[in-house]
Amino acid sequence: MGQIKKYKLIFSANDYNFDSFYFHEICGQKSISNTLIIIKTINNDVIGGFTIAPWEANSLINYDDKAFVFNLNKKQKFRISNPSNAINSRINEGPIFGIYDLIINGNKMKVQEKMESYGDNDLG
Repeated sequence: MGQIKKYKLIFSANDYNFDSFYFHEICGQKSISNTLIIIKTINNDVIGGFTIAPWEANSLINYDDKAFVFNLNKKQKFRISNPSNAINSRINEGPIFGIYDLIINGNKMKVQEKMESYGDNDLG
């Protein structure tokens, strides 16, 4: 039987007015790993991603061979196909999975029609 893991909410975009600076200040600490990002879209889709890499501000592209993105509504999960491009961590933007495959920037989100770093798949 699998282990039950405890998770702790460390950042809520609503609490910080969708400010990417605070996201990186809180989630970019080296002591924080295993980050699960969950987003509910205006269409009520629940999508997001997981990484073990830290969201250090301006570390740019980080390696993670365990990263994945998902859409719960469509029961889709896509593992990283290019671990060298797992996440992109820019201080002026929120979390980015892949080479702009899934971007959360302020209160806006964009999903590439065909992701590059997570296979040639459609998350949206």
